Amino acid sequence: MSEMETMFWRGEIDPDIQATTMAVEVLDHAPDWGRLVRRHERTSRLVPRLRQRVAEPLLRLGRPHWRDDPLFDLEYHLRRVRLPLPGTTRQLLDLARTAALVPFDRTRPLWEAILVEGLDGDRAAYVLKLHHSLCDGIGAAQLVAVLHEAATPDSPVGLLRPPEPSAVADGALSTRTGHRAAELLSAALGAPRFAHTVFKATILPAAAPSPLLSGRSRARSFGTMTLPTAYLRAVGKAVGGSMNDTYLALLLGAFSRYHEHFGVELAELSVLMPVSTRTTRSALGGNQFASHRLAGPMCGVGFGERVRLVRAAVAAARDGTALRALGVLARCATPMPAPVIAAAEKMLFRGNDLIASNFPGTSERLWLAGVRVEAVYPFAPVMLGAVNAVLVSYATNCHIGVNSDPAAISDPRLLVEFLHREWEEVLERFGPTEPLPDAGAQG
Repeated sequence: MSEMETMFWRGEIDPDIQATTMAVEVLDHAPDWGRLVRRHERTSRLVPRLRQRVAEPLLRLGRPHWRDDPLFDLEYHLRRVRLPLPGTTRQLLDLARTAALVPFDRTRPLWEAILVEGLDGDRAAYVLKLHHSLCDGIGAAQLVAVLHEAATPDSPVGLLRPPEPSAVADGALSTRTGHRAAELLSAALGAPRFAHTVFKATILPAAAPSPLLSGRSRARSFGTMTLPTAYLRAVGKAVGGSMNDTYLALLLGAFSRYHEHFGVELAELSVLMPVSTRTTRSALGGNQFASHRLAGPMCGVGFGERVRLVRAAVAAARDGTALRALGVLARCATPMPAPVIAAAEKMLFRGNDLIASNFPGTSERLWLAGVRVEAVYPFAPVMLGAVNAVLVSYATNCHIGVNSDPAAISDPRLLVEFLHREWEEVLERFGPTEPLPDAGAQG
């Protein structure tokens, strides 16, 4: 395991830390069960990590490692259920939320999948549950590429085409650890400016926590939103920002509305943004990301100005030194006992009211066991914050998964409603005057 993966794995000794990621796919109908089982059997052999469990070293000295599970049982990892009538999307999200809250069996490979039938009568859904020590968001997208087909049931998945089986076996879901923790710690102690950067980027929130969002619990609520990629790109261009800037500004606009609804005016929101560090030479899967913090502008700021401020804050935070900070914290913490790792993880995530990330999926339409995938909603762990929102692009749309702590967000559905309202007003003001040919369907 890399230092980052070790931190996610051992940090769960604290029950307040749960590093579970979810993907909820909406299917146009239920696939043949036998075909779905065979697809998972094939994928688990192409990606050996899916048949491996975590093994701790003697006395837990050193990092854990991946080991083949001689008792691997596909029937345990792949299940099927049927929603009770009427089979609404809300019922599906509640089912996924409940599945996310159930801890993994730490003696087995760290993934589970559920075929959910009875969605809106004829449709179905596929729920994939992964431990964060297995992979990050882009790593999960690469796994999905191996599991799914594109365009036609037997064609490969374009940009996310998996490597040959031998290549997967040689470098399967692993990362390079880079410098030793002692070298990095020495560098930090020898360079006060770098040490201050590490502290600021990993421990110190960019803004004071919101008094409205101070509650914390182990409960969760899932919400979703879909918007056309072409329109999101067009709005960003109109206000001088990227898709990422526009996405983050939309989230901050929704949070601003939410605070104003409850009579709280807050100028800035503490935000944590994961940033991928993958290159074309990076191994498949694993966790390869850094993070940075920023003070997100909220109340009293128009959307165009908010995008400009977000763009400037993101550009400032993308300094190479700051982006190395998360790796320094992980490398210094992972040789320590599990309670110390958990404490370091709490310092990293505490005080962030919003974790926001986005990653590219695929522009091609996917199929799962011969059934078309209509939408893909990602859900990342809240990790001691109030909300974790993730955007993934798929086909012609962008899909947003919002994972909220209801102790912090007392009305999670209202927050998602405000996100929709923010988008509608922004689209009316800054969107294209003519329909775009590749805009897809707005949900």
